[in-house]
Amino acid sequence: MLKRITAMLLMIAALSAHAIAGPEVPTTVPQTAAGRQFTAWLDAFNAMDDGIYADFINTHSPALVKYIQDDYDFSVLVGGFRVERVLASDAINLSVLVSEP
Repeated sequence: MLKRITAMLLMIAALSAHAIAGPEVPTTVPQTAAGRQFTAWLDAFNAMDDGIYADFINTHSPALVKYIQDDYDFSVLVGGFRVERVLASDAINLSVLVSEP
C-alpha cells in the first residue's frame, strides 16, 4: 500500500496546485484508515530524519526497506510535501494533491 501511495505522490507532485480546476476542497486529510496511514507516512517523510522514516517503513512496509535511502534523499531534495487538496477519499483509498513547501 505504501508503494502505491509513494508512486501516486510522485506523480501528483509533478502537478501544480493550479493545474486542477474545480471547486475548493478541504486540505484536511480525512480520519479514515487510508487518511491516518497517509498522514503517518507524510509525517515520517517530512521529518527529514532517516531514522524516523526508516522506523516507519520497517514497521508498515518492510518490503520497501531497500528504498529507504532513496526516499530519504528525495525528501531532502524536495523539502517534504504539504497537502494542497484532498481529491478523493473513502475508507481504504485516498488521493491527494501535494506540493513542495
